[in-house]
Amino acid sequence: MLTKMILSLSYLFLAGGTLWMLRPFRNGAPFFWFIIAQGAMALGTFSLIDVDYGGHLFYSFLFFVAHIVFSVAAIFYLHNFGVVHDVAEFGAKPEIEEHQDIKLFTGMMFAFCLLITVIYYQSVGYNIILQLLIGGGVEDYSTARVNAYSGDEYFAPGYVNQFKNVLLPMTATAIGIWIWRARNRPLLYAYAAFAIPAVFLALAGTGQRGYLFYTSAALFTAYVLHSTGRRGVDMGRVALYGAPIAAAFVAMTAVYYGRADAGAWVLLRDTVMRFTTIQQESGLIGFDYIATLDPVWFTDWGRALLGVLPGFDGSMIAHDVYAIMYGTTRGTAPVSSIGSAYYNAHVLGVVFLFGALGLFYAMAYRAYLRGPRSILRSLSYGFMFLYMSLYLIDTPVSLIDNGVLAVALFLVIAGALRARGADAAANVPGRRSLR
Repeated sequence: MLTKMILSLSYLFLAGGTLWMLRPFRNGAPFFWFIIAQGAMALGTFSLIDVDYGGHLFYSFLFFVAHIVFSVAAIFYLHNFGVVHDVAEFGAKPEIEEHQDIKLFTGMMFAFCLLITVIYYQSVGYNIILQLLIGGGVEDYSTARVNAYSGDEYFAPGYVNQFKNVLLPMTATAIGIWIWRARNRPLLYAYAAFAIPAVFLALAGTGQRGYLFYTSAALFTAYVLHSTGRRGVDMGRVALYGAPIAAAFVAMTAVYYGRADAGAWVLLRDTVMRFTTIQQESGLIGFDYIATLDPVWFTDWGRALLGVLPGFDGSMIAHDVYAIMYGTTRGTAPVSSIGSAYYNAHVLGVVFLFGALGLFYAMAYRAYLRGPRSILRSLSYGFMFLYMSLYLIDTPVSLIDNGVLAVALFLVIAGALRARGADAAANVPGRRSLR
C-alpha cells in the first residue's frame, strides 16, 4: 500500500509541475490534456499493480519515462518556436465567416457521412439503441455490441468510424451553428429535430458508450479552442448541454452490465470504472503478456498500419490479451500505448513514441493558432485534439482509426477552398482579401 501511495504521489507531483509550466497552453492544447489523461491511466494502473512483482514496478517506471520524454519534447518545441506568442496573437484575431464553397463542402460531407452510416447499420442488420427505444429489446447486449464491430462478418468498422463517429457529428454541429447564426428559426428547429437524433443513433447504435463521451468532450474542446484569448468558459452552459449525454452514457452502462434496476450509486460506480479501471486492467495484463515476448522491432506497428487496408488483419495483440482475460478472441483488450511501445522496441520504443508524440502535439497546436479563427476550424481541431489527448491504448495507428487523419484531410480540403475563396475576393474590384 505504501509503495502504491509513493508511486501515485510522485507521479502527481511530477505531472502537476509539468502542467504548471504548461499553464499558458491549457486552452485546448492536446499536449496539456494528454498529460492529464495519461495521469488518470497511470494512477489507475498503480492502484492495480502487485508491488511484490518486479514486472509491475518496471511497468510503473515506464509511465514516468513516458511522461518525462513527452513533456521535454513538447516544451522544447514550444520554447524554440515561441508558441506562447502565437496564443496571444490568436486572441486578437477576429472570427471569419466561412466561404460558401466551404459550407457546401461541409454539407456534402454531412450527407455522405449519413449515407455511410445508414449503409453500415443496414449491413450489420440492427441498431442497438433504436431497438431499445422502439421496445424490441436486445437479447444479448454484449454479443450484439461485439458483433457490430468485431464479429464473424466484416463490416469495415475502422473505415466507417471515420465518418460515423467523427466527421458526422463535426459537420452536423458546424451546420447547426451556421443555421443558428443565420437566425432562421424554422429551419433550425427542423434541422435539430432531424440531426440530433440521427447523430445520437449513429454514435450509440453499436452499443459502444465511449463515442458519446468522446463527441461531447470534442465539442467542449472546440468551444475552448474557439474562445482562446477571448473569454472564459461558461461552465453552466457546458453542464446544461452535457447533462443529456451523461444521462445517456449512464443508461447505456446500466444496460451493458445488466443492471437497469440497480441503484444510482452502482450505476455511477460502473460509469467511473469505465475510465479508471477497465483500460488500466487490460493494459497491466497485456504488459504481463508482452513482457514474456521478445521485442518485434516495430513490425507489430507495421502490421497495425497494414491492417488499415482491406483484407489484412493488423496487430493481433489486443485479441490475444482479450483471450487471456475472457477465454475467446472475439473481442479486444488493448495494451496501453506504453505497453505497445515496449513490445515493439522495449525502452527505446517508449522513448521514440512519446518523444514523437510530444513534438507532434505541439506542432499541431501551433498550426491551429497560426490559422484563421473560424467555427469549422475550431470544431475540426477540437475533434482532432480530443482523440490525440486520449491516445492511451494500442498502437499509434489507433490515431488513424479514431479519425485524426480524416480530420486532417478535411482541414486540408477546407483550407484549399478557403484560399481559393480569398483569391477570388482579392480579384474583385473594391474587395479586400480575407487572408
